[in-house]
Amino acid sequence: MTSINQPTITPPQPPAPPKRTKHGLTYQNACVNVALNERQYLFLFDVAVRAYATVAVLKLLQPWFGSQKDQISFPSILVSMDTLTVFIQLYLFGLLPLWAIRKISIDKLVRPDISKNLLLQIKSIFTSVYSFLTITGYIISSFAITKCCYQIIGRKHTRSWIIHPGDENFWCPSYRKDRCLNDPSVLNEYCAIAGFYSIVFGFIFALKYTINYENKIHFYKIRTYSSIIHFLYSNYKSLLTLSTWHRYGSPFIARPLLYLESKHPIDYKKYRFLFLFTLAYWTWHLIFWKTWYHGIIRWTPWSKVEYEWMKAPLFDIETFNRTVFSALTCLALWDSLDKLFSFYFTNVIFASAPYMDPNSVLVDGLRATEKPYTQHLAFLELHYIARIATPQTIARRTSIFKDRDSWDTVSRSCMSFLFSFALASQAHLIPQKPDDKNKPDRQEELMKMILPPHYESERKKYGRGKRLFYDAVFLLLNESVNRKTRRLCRDKELVVFGVEALASLTAASLTLDQYGVVQSDITKVFECLIDVLISLERYSNKPPIGLWDGRSPSEVQLRALNDIVGLTFVVKDAVYELTMALHEYLDTVRLPPLHHNRLEKLLNEHI
Repeated sequence: MTSINQPTITPPQPPAPPKRTKHGLTYQNACVNVALNERQYLFLFDVAVRAYATVAVLKLLQPWFGSQKDQISFPSILVSMDTLTVFIQLYLFGLLPLWAIRKISIDKLVRPDISKNLLLQIKSIFTSVYSFLTITGYIISSFAITKCCYQIIGRKHTRSWIIHPGDENFWCPSYRKDRCLNDPSVLNEYCAIAGFYSIVFGFIFALKYTINYENKIHFYKIRTYSSIIHFLYSNYKSLLTLSTWHRYGSPFIARPLLYLESKHPIDYKKYRFLFLFTLAYWTWHLIFWKTWYHGIIRWTPWSKVEYEWMKAPLFDIETFNRTVFSALTCLALWDSLDKLFSFYFTNVIFASAPYMDPNSVLVDGLRATEKPYTQHLAFLELHYIARIATPQTIARRTSIFKDRDSWDTVSRSCMSFLFSFALASQAHLIPQKPDDKNKPDRQEELMKMILPPHYESERKKYGRGKRLFYDAVFLLLNESVNRKTRRLCRDKELVVFGVEALASLTAASLTLDQYGVVQSDITKVFECLIDVLISLERYSNKPPIGLWDGRSPSEVQLRALNDIVGLTFVVKDAVYELTMALHEYLDTVRLPPLHHNRLEKLLNEHI
């Protein structure tokens, strides 16, 4: 018999499974949040200084616009209450809403969601909360900036948006002096024209901004101000192919234009868009404004009062000049805000806590695929460690080479991302249907379409209008090669940083690797880089171009392969530099026949 006081023995329970944590939390808490909190105040201060300088410049332009006859001294402009009031309105309502939207949705700015066709993209714009906030923010910003401009450079009769009875600008004829004080307040039609222009301009610009993915943040910034010359010297090819290729279209003319691009960093496409928008708006204004505006007034309390003497003319050159100048101010401030945001939120120097392992924290950020902004910052930090020679970066390199685990975690994180990119580029070239094998080669079809007789037969068969209709329907309902390539190259900065960092770390191991940790992985590094190079070349030689991918297949191919060709140049340079650094040890590298032949071909190209 068992005793009553005998304790019951419970079998040991199996340990609870570890909780799955998302990658990037450690890196974000240790580095990103701490560093960006400090940079955020500098960003807000810089934006405030630029906004105040803009208001001061507009104040100086008052005599030029005829809104101020007397000359005002510059010190009185800086300390006047009017300048301070306009600055607060411009800063709070014109610039801060856009900054708040960018900071909240920074992951979408880094890695945008690219839809398969234009119809789905337009649908996502009007159903997404982020797109709604972006459009609303640009409308508010455009209206606020225009209102601030009119308060400074407008004349007396156009400076007040709401005119009340008894005001100086509320002009009343002599035969109605006794009844003017009982009239309701009236909206100044000059300001109504400018306000409607600014609202439509903000809406159209926001649509263009989101449809063309111009809001994407580019991580081309450096880390320290003292290493500008060294950074440009060591990375000019990456900056060249990724920042000037899409604009100039050829590497032979892009290299001489790198200096001009650095001296004149202005996106003229925005100002060309402003010119076309102004022509379209004022054409509509001359035809429909009087009918539309005065038709709305009939449903307001102003309909019972005759304000014929306060109506604006159909076309006023002063109103035209001020609306265009306000739109130019909007573009200048928005462009400045974008560049400042990219600079302050990508040019970050991280400092891990003393009790943390910097390599493990870095690897956590490299694997943060669900947090694009964190992953980009981690790859940028690895690129900085590998390419910039400072005492701190050399110490970090030595810590990576100190044991096998540190090197494996860093190198495998880099190579896994590069392998996934290479597989994704080849996935577009795999036929999805077995019937595709019986079809003629797409590249041969493309070359046949370039021949003049084919164009002549197409023109006679379909006609110009019908072909344009088919092109528009294709772009609206089908996935074009441009969208496929854009979706593939969403993380092109990560590819550049990963390729150059992996090649530079492998080359630096010749002097810093005291234990021979990297020697056994040289073959794997070469295979990884050459795999990426081969996949990019296959994509560029045989892109997934459809029959109705545009009117001119050669132009479509050129536009679609801008980023692909740029990345190809970067990978070629990285492989060549690594080969030159390890030329004494190439006999020990055993590559597969395909990789060996491609490496020999690359070396022959540089001879």
